[in-house]
Amino acid sequence: MSFKEILSIPGVRPTLFTLFMTAFMFGGLDATLALFTSDRLGFSSPQIGLVFTYLGVLTLTMQFAGGWIISKYGELTTIPIGLALSGIGFFLLTSTRDWLTILLPLAVFMAGNALVFPSVTSMISKKVGGKRGAIMGLMSSFHSLGQMIGPLLAGALYGIDHTYPFLVLATIIIFYALLFTVFARPRLKLQKESAETEPAVLH
Repeated sequence: MSFKEILSIPGVRPTLFTLFMTAFMFGGLDATLALFTSDRLGFSSPQIGLVFTYLGVLTLTMQFAGGWIISKYGELTTIPIGLALSGIGFFLLTSTRDWLTILLPLAVFMAGNALVFPSVTSMISKKVGGKRGAIMGLMSSFHSLGQMIGPLLAGALYGIDHTYPFLVLATIIIFYALLFTVFARPRLKLQKESAETEPAVLH
């Protein structure tokens, strides 16, 4: 199956774009967090290493909680909530002043990411069925594109003001969360309900 055929499957395009947004915001954070903690908070190299260790611990622990929440409430609920949390985490980073005030924003951001990424992966897998090889290539392309554009934009904004990357990315992510909730979520929910109620074909 070609990429064009996969993109024509109902619901795949908004789901892939959400994957792009996940990589976009994570790439933006990766590109600027070390600079931000050094320039604004005066962290040394070992302290910056501890910040990223903290992110790793958050990723590990929140994956378990995120998986339980997704299975309980469903992807269409957790995706917009996760996007909104990530945006809030970005916004809170602008007010950090020391170790204590950076821990909560990063936890909020990672909690959102832990809800979005697994939800998107789950939804895409359900929609394409056995065509895993082709969809993995397409997912990788969207993910790589997000990781390219996110750091590029965040780096350019950081050169203007240290807080601009977080303010702009927070605005973009929250705005996308609203768009997903208003436009994509109802369509995806309808498609899911139609698929669940569709009678089985007898052979």
